[in-house]
Amino acid sequence: DRSPSRGLGDVYKRQFGNKGQGPGQFDMPGGVTIGTIGTASGSLDEEHIVVTDQGNGRVQIFTREGNFVRSIGRAGTEPGCLLEPTGVAVTARGDVVVADYQNHRVQIFSATGEQVRVIGKSGIGEGEFNHPSGLAVTQTGDIIVADYQNDRVQIFKEDGTFLRTIGSKGDEAGFFDRPFDVAVSSPDGNILITDYENHRVQIFSKDGSFLYTFGSHGDDDSNFDSPGGIAVSANGLVCVTDCGNGRFQMFSCDSPPM
Repeated sequence: DRSPSRGLGDVYKRQFGNKGQGPGQFDMPGGVTIGTIGTASGSLDEEHIVVTDQGNGRVQIFTREGNFVRSIGRAGTEPGCLLEPTGVAVTARGDVVVADYQNHRVQIFSATGEQVRVIGKSGIGEGEFNHPSGLAVTQTGDIIVADYQNDRVQIFKEDGTFLRTIGSKGDEAGFFDRPFDVAVSSPDGNILITDYENHRVQIFSKDGSFLYTFGSHGDDDSNFDSPGGIAVSANGLVCVTDCGNGRFQMFSCDSPPM
């Protein structure tokens, strides 16, 4: 049995949303995260589900039960607007971090929708992007961004200060061909990156040093065909969307296939 959900004991809970432009409706829902969102008073609220609504150029926030709370942003190129937002994460302060894919930037919003800051612009230099896709926030608040068409990953402080770059174009270990998404494992802070066109996942230490890679092109167990999204659970379960194979694979973080 190669079913990716075998043994998880998952049961269907609920669904929410449908195609459209109204509150709680979607046009290409993309990135999703669950985070503790801030409130207007600056305190932290309960956990919410945060979804990038790519076709509608916005981010939508829901309760854990799927009830619509508010949307952030609107389609456009101006500050505070979004064009095909992809990756999303929530900081420890309860701010929402969004990869603004077609605007070649990362934007940070308060949970009530005010723009906090913009990171980056279109380009190939340090701190610049060519279609940023997935992102993650570390335990120390650093923001890690998959700079998809620049074939690298960039790391910033929460205030937007550029820290370092990981990787460049290539197919050897530590290099990328279209890095798509990133995740951070706990408690070691290792960085996991889906290497979309190289059909593998690469793992780096929190300082950016290459550790190891797993996966290769194919359709057998542990093979990938264009891996996309990635997430790591608190107990070390690595979850990868295997886009070209139309499936979802899961691995143990401490003993992935080599």
